[in-house]
Amino acid sequence: MWIRSQDRLCLEKVNVVVVLENNKNANEKVWSLISVGEFQYRFGDYSTKERALEVLDEIQKLLIAIPETKIPFTNIVYQMPEE
Repeated sequence: MWIRSQDRLCLEKVNVVVVLENNKNANEKVWSLISVGEFQYRFGDYSTKERALEVLDEIQKLLIAIPETKIPFTNIVYQMPEE
């Protein structure tokens, strides 16, 4: 599956995406979806863990639906949503 980053600057074929907590600065906690593998890239930032998990759930639902669409897995591109 391919994922396009929130800022639209990266289009990467990924196998694993994780939700990680990080701090943009001392006062702002964000939850990021990050690819894991040979290259690591932060695909999107969300203000709550719940929102980050909603986005991960959307990706999961798309992956589950792929066999029904008969579209090859490698032809799917998911655009990371804004907040």
